[in-house]
This record gives sequence, C-alpha cells and structure tokens, in this order.
Amino acid sequence: MREADLPAEQPEAQEEARIPDPDAHTRRAGRAEDAARPRARPPLGLILRVRDRATFAHLARARACRCDPVWVRRVAVGGAGPQVAFAVGRRVGNAVTRNRVRRRLRTALLADHTVVRSDSAYLVGATPAAAGASFAELRDALADCLRAAA
Repeated sequence: MREADLPAEQPEAQEEARIPDPDAHTRRAGRAEDAARPRARPPLGLILRVRDRATFAHLARARACRCDPVWVRRVAVGGAGPQVAFAVGRRVGNAVTRNRVRRRLRTALLADHTVVRSDSAYLVGATPAAAGASFAELRDALADCLRAAA
C-alpha cells in the first residue's frame, strides 16, 4: 500500500474491547476474587497426634491387640489428651487405598472416642483386608480392639 491510499482522518478514540475473565481463561473457572474458598473444617481437638520419638519407640515395643482387619497398640503416657498414630502399610494397597483406609479409621476413632483413654497413646494399624472392609466393619473391629487394649 502507498501512503496516498490511506485515509487522512484518524479514527475516533475507542475503548479497548474487554473480555470477561471466565472467557479469557478457558482452563480456569471464573469466580469473584474475594469469594471465600471452601476449606477443611478445623480439628475438634479431641485427639492429638503422636509427635515425639520416645512415644513411637514405646508403641513399637507394646503388644498388639488384633481384631481383623485392624490392630491397636496402647501405651500409657501423660498428656493433655489421647494421642493417636496410624500405620497403614503398602500391603494394604496403593496410596489412594491407604489414604482412604486411614481416613475411615480416623473417622471411626472419632465416632467412638469414648473408648479412648485420655492418658494413653495409640498406634492403629490395618491389614490388607481393611481395603475391602466396609466402614461399619472397620468401626466395629476398631472398637473391639480399643476395648481389648484398655
């Protein structure tokens, strides 16, 4: 093109086209910037986690009470409340399966927390049969083990 072919008048100033956020980023869902994100509920504080190495060493030497598909070891410790650790090994299944079993055991323990003694530390484990067990079976077996361990 030559300069003679171009119009001499400048186009009127226009506002730039605005693309809404949901359409601008097709891989991201649009939402308000200040909208509250869903978060996990805070823990109830009824049961604490086992954190110190000495307690784990005592739990490793304790006798296990077995109620298939779970087992429980208990040792007496001083503290503000019961302490619990979970042991779900690779024999139970892949990571997704192990995490599901661990979550079910944690929920079963919270559902029946009256059996748990406040001056004790517990190590709760699962056998490979726990992967196929229903929640009711896990809950009942865990309650039996906790009563036997007490």
